Amino acid sequence: MPPLRSIRNQYLGVNAHLHSFWQATGTWNRAHNAQITHLLEALRAQLLPLGYVAEMGESLQIRRVGADLPQRPRADLIVYDTDPRRAAQPPQAAAIAQLSVAELLDEEEVTHPYYAVSLHPLAADLSPGEPVAWIELLSPTNKGRGDAANLYLGKRRALLDSGLVFVEIDYLHETPPTFSRLPDYSDRRQHPLGAQPYRIAILDPRPDLWTGQARVHEFAVDAPIPSVTIPLNADDRLVFDFGLPYRRMFEGASTDTTSITARSLRASTATAPPTSAASPCGCWR
Repeated sequence: MPPLRSIRNQYLGVNAHLHSFWQATGTWNRAHNAQITHLLEALRAQLLPLGYVAEMGESLQIRRVGADLPQRPRADLIVYDTDPRRAAQPPQAAAIAQLSVAELLDEEEVTHPYYAVSLHPLAADLSPGEPVAWIELLSPTNKGRGDAANLYLGKRRALLDSGLVFVEIDYLHETPPTFSRLPDYSDRRQHPLGAQPYRIAILDPRPDLWTGQARVHEFAVDAPIPSVTIPLNADDRLVFDFGLPYRRMFEGASTDTTSITARSLRASTATAPPTSAASPCGCWR
């Protein structure tokens, strides 16, 4: 069967094949920021009547050079040496400093930074007030047990300690949840425990971490992305359909986003959602 070529999502919710492709090719950052853009647009439309606004800011997550890539990083320009013997020759000048390339570049170097969304009440002059909620869309680099994941978890805890409502969107089925109490869908042995591939977590640390409520909305492969209630100030609540911005990423008017999804679908071997238990992307129903 030839690959399916379409800018319409072939899943009811998260497109598991496409997400696997983005992770395998180290191109998640393009999809991440496209989703954040549509999320921001949809949130602003619903928040304004409530007296709030959504703003884009730099994510808690980092993307170190090459961290998302399963192969060597790609360069804009590659210089080749036509004399293979030259690589074995010692340098003619003494080095000024004995450093590795990684040390010189600094391990914290970031390329294509990720973005997040913060929610603010509007002041009388329509300027944004102090943030009341923070929304993160997880990336592969910042899940698991690496340094970047630990750094993200520390920043998440700091925001919760400050009293901000924290919304974490996890559309990555190939890595464990960031919450150790939840079953791990990426480990098939945990499927009988009710493990789910995707989740949206709402953490409200008010009045404090011990009495504040945490709600985790998990959902399956080919299940619709849920509508979720986000608590704001006082009794204000936002009931938000997270499936809306995701669908717009595929079907919206943004040429950039449409180009990303169309190219990715052509490059992948994605087919229509399977009816068998296992799919080519490693997802199980």
